Amino acid sequence: MNAFKREIQKEQEKALNGVVKKLKASDKLIFKRKFNELNFKAFESVDASLDDALSNLEKRKLEQVEESIQEGKRFISARVKEILSVDRHGWDFVNEYQKKDLADDSDDDKRMRKALKAVMQERSNKRRDRVRTLNYKRSLSG
Repeated sequence: MNAFKREIQKEQEKALNGVVKKLKASDKLIFKRKFNELNFKAFESVDASLDDALSNLEKRKLEQVEESIQEGKRFISARVKEILSVDRHGWDFVNEYQKKDLADDSDDDKRMRKALKAVMQERSNKRRDRVRTLNYKRSLSG
């Protein structure tokens, strides 16, 4: 009977720790850079997945352990893909890409090209508008 009570207490402590972690995560943290905020959220998700995996490992629930680890790997893969995309194409591309809710499948490459084309068009429009504004100001002052 004591072993059963200890097991229940352990479960309650773990549940409470999970709630505390979620509350801490929901605190309004202010980051100086968007990149840092996204990294924080990604690592927080991976941390939660690994906590779940450890908890399930203690319970000898190997299927749930595998699911938690796979979920953590998905978070990491998504973050790596995002970082590479930002490095190659910029934040505006990544934001456009994410707006479209794109998935990793055979059409992903087509969707990425479409998002890149939209971003390049937007960048071109901004440059054109800037040049027009400068030319207009020059004509007024000259």
